[in-house]
Amino acid sequence: MISRHKISVTGMRVFIVYLILGGLCLLDNSVQAQWVRIDVVPNRSNGPIVYSLASTNGNIYVGSDSGHVFQSSDNGKSWSITQLGIQGARTWALAANDNAVFAASSSDLFISSNCGTEWMRAGFNTSLRTVAFDHGNLFAGTGGGVNDSVIMSTDEGLHWSTLFKGWMIYAFGFCGTNLFAGNFHSIDAGRSWLEYDVPEDIYSFVVLGSRLFAGTYSGVYISDDAGNSWRHSSPGLPRDVSSFTVCGNYIFAGTRANGIYFSSDSGASWSNTNGSTHGILDVYAMTISGERIYAGTSSGLWVRNLSDMITMNVKRQGISGLSISFSPNPTTGIMIVHNAPANLTHVTVTNILGETVSEVANFEAADFSIDLSRLPQGTYFARFSSADEVITRKIIKE
Repeated sequence: MISRHKISVTGMRVFIVYLILGGLCLLDNSVQAQWVRIDVVPNRSNGPIVYSLASTNGNIYVGSDSGHVFQSSDNGKSWSITQLGIQGARTWALAANDNAVFAASSSDLFISSNCGTEWMRAGFNTSLRTVAFDHGNLFAGTGGGVNDSVIMSTDEGLHWSTLFKGWMIYAFGFCGTNLFAGNFHSIDAGRSWLEYDVPEDIYSFVVLGSRLFAGTYSGVYISDDAGNSWRHSSPGLPRDVSSFTVCGNYIFAGTRANGIYFSSDSGASWSNTNGSTHGILDVYAMTISGERIYAGTSSGLWVRNLSDMITMNVKRQGISGLSISFSPNPTTGIMIVHNAPANLTHVTVTNILGETVSEVANFEAADFSIDLSRLPQGTYFARFSSADEVITRKIIKE
């Protein structure tokens, strides 16, 4: 069993007020029409470089180039700082599940069971390039030497087993019972592996519905059959896709040197989200927390309201169904849809991960109801489909 070493936490909280164009711009503002940079470290205008992000239960975790992990539980208005391992070690990847947080760094794997308040060192004493949590299992990829390997723990890091050796892994992906580790695919929980036909290193994965996306230097590869076959498809998207995240039916792709793009049609086309913001170029990680998307870049941490880009996308498509409205929204249960188009073929409700949580059976009338009473509180998206267009609307369940 690998020994673990406890690390003391710097008991420091940083309270930050953002001064933009001579006026106060608190992150609680409802309007953020562009990306806004968050100074997680006071008096450091150009950083730190943010290599990794994770979020769960309202907590946001930021991995940097300084050996620190930053944590916020108030949408980025204040931050706690933890020194992990060697000063200047890079935190390449973060994963979070409830109160457990895992940090893969250039010096070791670090584990916290209390939202980053205290950390234990796993004791690998080597660089780890990625870490991911899925259905109770923790996966990590070591890198930086001849002993590169993929390892797995079923007890949140207490004990580990080696799945395979000899290949540096930059990302994990999970699609049903399928496990993807870089360019390798397992259908039996890691007992056997096959290399599939993506001819370059994979930096990132994301799943939207049943479609799997893989980010590479030349753009995006897509699989619709759980990784058995792939096709290169990046219309409008520049090369070097380093990170993904999804919100409802929207997929966001972070690139190196070209900022962040998004797609509302399952990757058939992509649009740039950068606008007039020139600081978002090299994007290493993204995460969604609440109503905002966070981006880790070479120029620090950036944030933007999701509703900005969702609204922008509807305008770009010129959708004819802009008259659709809901009442009440927010809702506690039953919501009435008004002025629905007559040519609807399908109505579904998805959560922020893109998972379908409800399908509406009766939508023939211009006004009909959607029952959300059995769903937990949160943000959802109603997707109205016809033969030639898709209309998406955001729903708040209280």
